[in-house]
Amino acid sequence: MDAPGLQNSQSHANSTAMDIRRAHCPAIILWLALAGSISRLEAANRFVLPAVTVCQGENEVGILLRADLDQPVLGFSFGIHYDPALLDASIVTLDGGIVPQPVDFFDGRIVHELGLIGYGCVFDFEAASQHALPAGTGQPIVQLKFNIVGESGGESPITLETVPSNPDPSRPVKNVLTSPSGDTIRPMLVSGTVRIADCSPHITTLSGNVGQAGRIFQVVGENFDKPGLEVSVCGASAAAELGDDGATLDVTAPDCPTLGFAPLRVCTAYGCDEAAEGYEYVEWPPGGLQKPGDENQDGNLDLSDPVALLNHLFIGSNPTLPCGDGTAGDPANLTLLDANGDGGIDLSDAVSILSFLFLGGGEPVLCAGNPACPCVVIEGCFDSSACQ
Repeated sequence: MDAPGLQNSQSHANSTAMDIRRAHCPAIILWLALAGSISRLEAANRFVLPAVTVCQGENEVGILLRADLDQPVLGFSFGIHYDPALLDASIVTLDGGIVPQPVDFFDGRIVHELGLIGYGCVFDFEAASQHALPAGTGQPIVQLKFNIVGESGGESPITLETVPSNPDPSRPVKNVLTSPSGDTIRPMLVSGTVRIADCSPHITTLSGNVGQAGRIFQVVGENFDKPGLEVSVCGASAAAELGDDGATLDVTAPDCPTLGFAPLRVCTAYGCDEAAEGYEYVEWPPGGLQKPGDENQDGNLDLSDPVALLNHLFIGSNPTLPCGDGTAGDPANLTLLDANGDGGIDLSDAVSILSFLFLGGGEPVLCAGNPACPCVVIEGCFDSSACQ
């Protein structure tokens, strides 16, 4: 059994320890709260550069440096490091940003051989609050412009960091903000990247590319939506219209002095691609055997033909019709597809064929009263393989 004096001593010691913990608990809680506030304060101030994809050979590519601010600021400085083998920084400007202009100071240096950018900006040396940049998120403050000198597949970091762009290396340029009270705010830094892509055109597939001059055919590929689009067939400029999908060109074959395959060339500001057998110039035969109403040229008259005609009329998924110049106004196509004989190709012809196939309606006029709708010769059409 412990002595009474010893028990009293232990009790007193335990009581003292509890008092100490109670005394320090509010301080610890306050410290944790302040630490959390500091963390939140720092997290609310950021410099942010994006991750972007650009085209090989592109010039004057604009990239915005943005700021998240939890309070107004009267100035800032920033340092950026990039790969000079891939990018050539050309301009640093306030244009495109929201910095109130004119400013009292905006200057710095681009050191291309080292891939460094260091700039500073003071809105108003007199710290006038009306010239402050307000608190906000995602605010564009500076625009950087780069010429892309690297090859496709290259990727350059654009890193926000302290850089020795000043001629005096003992005074590097830091990433800071200045509050209206003159305090230095050190923002979090979110760096970006520039990935270089091959934006030159690439031809993947051709369809409807046989016939005479004036026929429209389709070219499917990549990067046709870039500036400077030019198309040529047989060495002559060809009219071309880009579809809504950004990948399909409707090309009108120009005149060509020879028959046979002629090269197709598609160019943009980023390069060219060529298909040696781009378009086959042929003499239209005096007439070819065709199944009446056979829009999709599979040798049958069935559900797929009115559906294909509806797609041509309303969706554009098969813009070229089988005969002549590929248009609805060509006499050969009118003969083949004008099912109700009203002199045009429209919705009523698809309805007429559907009625014939499923509701017992009359056969297309080209069938000449024969429900079997045998193949007939149509001038301006090729022979359908199923009719031979």
